[in-house]
Amino acid sequence: EKQEEAVRFLLDQYRAIPTWLENDELGSKLNIVRKQYQGMVRRIVTPSDYIEQLYYSSFRGNLINDGKLMFLLNSELENQGKEVYTVNDLFDDIRQDTFKETINGESLNYYRRLFQNVYVSWLMDENHLDQTIAPVSTIGTSTPVNGTSLCSFDYQYELSQIPAGYRNKDVLVKKYAESHDLYFQMMDLGRFDKKAIIESYVLAEVKKVKQIIEKAHRKVHNEQDKAHYDYLLRRINVFLNVES
Repeated sequence: EKQEEAVRFLLDQYRAIPTWLENDELGSKLNIVRKQYQGMVRRIVTPSDYIEQLYYSSFRGNLINDGKLMFLLNSELENQGKEVYTVNDLFDDIRQDTFKETINGESLNYYRRLFQNVYVSWLMDENHLDQTIAPVSTIGTSTPVNGTSLCSFDYQYELSQIPAGYRNKDVLVKKYAESHDLYFQMMDLGRFDKKAIIESYVLAEVKKVKQIIEKAHRKVHNEQDKAHYDYLLRRINVFLNVES
């Protein structure tokens, strides 16, 4: 229930951000400053630019990434016969929300189209099915700490209490996964640790998304939405090596 609530909360925030951030009264008083890398000149960006960057970074860092999928798989394996939040549950929740308007035959606004692009882009990330990358696990003695559990956001402070030299997988799992009864989840763990299984889930999800888009594409009359679905279908067909 905690994992499900956390996913619902994040998805609700992605929907709500444009509503309050592009409010006319707030926008007239708001300057959003972006500085991506050390040494770069800071610049003022529009709310839409900021939201797009936030969607991409937060989606991959907080909602779904290889580390989360691997730990959800471990949770399912270690708690067989019990109610757990599974990889299928996560994909189902994201898909149903991301394509809610599409499924219901409703028009999309700019940010719904953008968010669908974010999800499809993540599914078809080259690392999912890239056979050119050497199959070496990145889980070692100094795994970078770049992720969170789905329902715990206080990891920054807790990790700061661990000396840098001891921030390895064993310490993290023992100190946090067990003591909090949560799987501590990192976004940059190597997919090779459960490569074939995760790839099968991703491939199945791409096909489910394609079915939703194809059904909507046959009925849509809005030119912007039609172009958007054309674009997504072309990308998916290239990914699946299917003639469009």
